[in-house]
Amino acid sequence: MCRLGLARLDGDTVHLEHDSFVPKGDTGRMLGFLGNNVGDHLQAAVANVLSDAPAHLEQAVFADGLSPASLDAFRQLMRTQWKLLLDATVPALQKLIDADRAAGRPQDQRVRVGLYTYSDVTAPPHEDDDTAQAPVRQRKAAQKPTET
Repeated sequence: MCRLGLARLDGDTVHLEHDSFVPKGDTGRMLGFLGNNVGDHLQAAVANVLSDAPAHLEQAVFADGLSPASLDAFRQLMRTQWKLLLDATVPALQKLIDADRAAGRPQDQRVRVGLYTYSDVTAPPHEDDDTAQAPVRQRKAAQKPTET
């Protein structure tokens, strides 16, 4: 992140220079980010479904019955939560990278952490739609392999 100008080191402290990085106007790079993010998310979900013990954190919360005003408030909450997560993970990851380098450990692993929200107008429920049964719930991909 320092190499890309997204963060800077100040002793043992990492400071974010920007809240986000989007290569606007560079369709190739934007599609590359899209493919990498969606691909890693899908890989995590599939690996969890196929394994006896889920190896990846891959969970979601679903809610319906929101007004447009409530959805706007929720979007702001998610932006705040992302900032908190980002502020905690970037320095922690940098410390781990530095510790691995100093210890001479192989640095052949990668991680991607993401948060997304998606909203749309509520579709009329179908008879076999289990999302209509509970307004808010959390699920693990491995528990419901047919849902994404």
